[in-house]
This record gives sequence, C-alpha cells and structure tokens, in this order.
Amino acid sequence: MTNQLTLAGSPISAKPAFNTGRGQVKRAFVFHLNAPQSVAMSTTKTAIFQLPPGFYVEGGSLNVGTAFDASGSATIAVGSASSGTAYLTNTDIKTAARTALTTLPPYSTSAQSIYVTQAAPAGSTVGDLIVSVEGYFASGQDFSVGDDTETNI
Repeated sequence: MTNQLTLAGSPISAKPAFNTGRGQVKRAFVFHLNAPQSVAMSTTKTAIFQLPPGFYVEGGSLNVGTAFDASGSATIAVGSASSGTAYLTNTDIKTAARTALTTLPPYSTSAQSIYVTQAAPAGSTVGDLIVSVEGYFASGQDFSVGDDTETNI
C-alpha cells in the first residue's frame, strides 16, 4: 500500500521507487483531484504531500486532464508553507492544459511540504487534475513509504 492522504475523496500517493541504473532511486509524488468529489474542498491552503529530506527535485507539473465545469471561476495554486503560490500562481482549471511548476526546492536536508489552494470550484460535476513532483534520491538513500499512514482533511 502507498502512503496516502485523502482530500475530499481524492488520494495522493508516493509512487513506488525504481533504480535508474545510475545509482539514483527515482520517485514521484502525486496528488489527484476530481469532481464531483472536489466540490467540498476548502479554499484554504492545504498540504497535499511532503518531500522527504535528501530528495532531489527534477520537476513538477499541474495537469488538468478534464476541464472543471464550475459556473464561476475555478483556479488552483501550488506553493510552500510560507507562500501558497510559490510554485504556481492561481491557474485556471476550467481549461485542460499542462503547466510546469516553477522554483521548486531543488534539494533540502529537511522535509518540504507542498500545498494547494483551490479557489471557487463549487458546483463542478466534471473535472480532473493531477499535481506531481518528480525527482530522485542519490545512491544509498531511499524513502520508505509507510503502509499504514492515511489522513483525511
């Protein structure tokens, strides 16, 4: 079982690691949000996953696979504990698109939480998005994903 956090019915998980053959252990952290489960999501900044210490970030993205059909505006931001828009400013989720996250922390000796803030998607009956961060551990390092951690917020 993967390490999961449920936010309005949508899990995130740390995908299984694999060795690149270059002495690096690759890993992806993924948050998935879809309607209609997302309609109750709070508009406050919410931690979706934590990058472990010693993790080298290679990149990240917001991928809106199916546009949300909210009657008003619908946006999402991705950020850090100190700034809710540090990695992606309020981005329209009523349009299917892939957007790269910017200024992700490349490496840290301490854990780094990634946050999302969703604005006004109430009433969406369809919509699907994924926030992902990809990277690796140097040779000899790994992050053991707990099999009994699940949090509902």
